[in-house]
Amino acid sequence: RDDRFGKGTISPDSLDRAFGLPGLIMSINKSMPQDPDRICKYMMPLLWGHYSEEWRRHYGIPQEFEERKVEGKTKAFEVRHKGKKMTGMYVESDSQSMAGWLRSKMGPYVDVAVIKNSKGYVSILTKQVKRIDLRLPIVFLREKELAVKGLTPPQDQNLLSHIGRIEGVPEWYYDTATNSILNGTANSETIPPTSIDSETIISLLKRGLNEFGA
Repeated sequence: RDDRFGKGTISPDSLDRAFGLPGLIMSINKSMPQDPDRICKYMMPLLWGHYSEEWRRHYGIPQEFEERKVEGKTKAFEVRHKGKKMTGMYVESDSQSMAGWLRSKMGPYVDVAVIKNSKGYVSILTKQVKRIDLRLPIVFLREKELAVKGLTPPQDQNLLSHIGRIEGVPEWYYDTATNSILNGTANSETIPPTSIDSETIISLLKRGLNEFGA
């Protein structure tokens, strides 16, 4: 497809063309043309990773989602945000592919995915194209986290809406690049899981999004 028909990477972005699979294969072919076994050794892990993720998206994640529904570990919700109805889904899962599947057309196609893993860490991820405003949800979550600790939140709410992590509430990271709110990561060791229960997290998220409803 690439060599015979010139298809390659059709993205107008030069970085996509340079680092897309066809471009990388072409470069490595030119670098070691007499060593096809070595080329395959480098390329096969990439193809295996792609295959594994597609298997999870088509079979593994849908099956796990149905199991979580039966166990009562999912919850669908709706909000009115910026004059539009948006949907969300809460799921308890350790799969790093679950959030992407929930927001895809292969899954429920929700606008907001809330994932809680078995260690108690929570991730709130949105569809970036929807430009969902998370400034109030992050304020409400940080306020509640401080309250659970017995600490008094600052009177200036602007302090609680700062990007990244703020002093006193390391549990919640506000990432505007991916438009997400993260309580630690899959491999967190120094950041504690949130002390807020799941029902309250969903309630605070809905409240924050709904306040931009008009």
